[in-house]
Amino acid sequence: MILIASPSKSLCRCWREALAGVRPIHEVGDKHGLFHFLSESKPSVLLVDYDSNDFGTISFLRATIKASPSTRVVILTSNPTSKEAVAAIRAGARGYGRKDLSRSLLKRAARVVSKGEIWIARQFVSTLIEELGGFKPISNTNGTKPEGGGHPPHNALNTLSARQREIASLIAMGKPNKGISSHLSISEKTVKAHLTTIFRKLDVSGRTQLALFVSQSRLSQKDSTRSVAKPHRGDVLVKI
Repeated sequence: MILIASPSKSLCRCWREALAGVRPIHEVGDKHGLFHFLSESKPSVLLVDYDSNDFGTISFLRATIKASPSTRVVILTSNPTSKEAVAAIRAGARGYGRKDLSRSLLKRAARVVSKGEIWIARQFVSTLIEELGGFKPISNTNGTKPEGGGHPPHNALNTLSARQREIASLIAMGKPNKGISSHLSISEKTVKAHLTTIFRKLDVSGRTQLALFVSQSRLSQKDSTRSVAKPHRGDVLVKI
């Protein structure tokens, strides 16, 4: 079940249409309605209109997670910032981005967090890794990782080729495909093909999950001194 929290009827309708066919969808328009709903039901995903006065605070986010620990909260706002992204993830949100996402991206965000992973706008990945390099997936209330989600075992990295490990390390440094292509002197098409294979081998659903996993496994630290050139000033290597 997906729950939408927004006082805007037009926004609720837009998100409903984007998620149509995914799973049952409900909506609430204020804080009272939200906590009443959570007292009776436990949605798997909660999409929050963070521009709302009722829903737009970290204290609200913490209270929501306390009321329903198994619900994965996605914060969506008109003006996302790296500082707010880090604060939201630190407080327990599973996703953060713009609220005018395309239908395909909104559906992807809901699918990713429902698996127990993190979804975040690409421009905030580097900051998130720098601030939360040791972040671990949220566990279920019984202390186990969500089924079908979380990070793969660290020995899964052994399934990657040397080139794939280089690309994974560069992703952890926040490099875009174009930057990786230039750094490794290969085409962007080849980079995309390698990423598709890496995602499949490691069973991660995107760049954010890959970057967080790589930083946790110390691959970025190890490979950066072995097969990847030293970062330019301003680049970030996460050391866990």
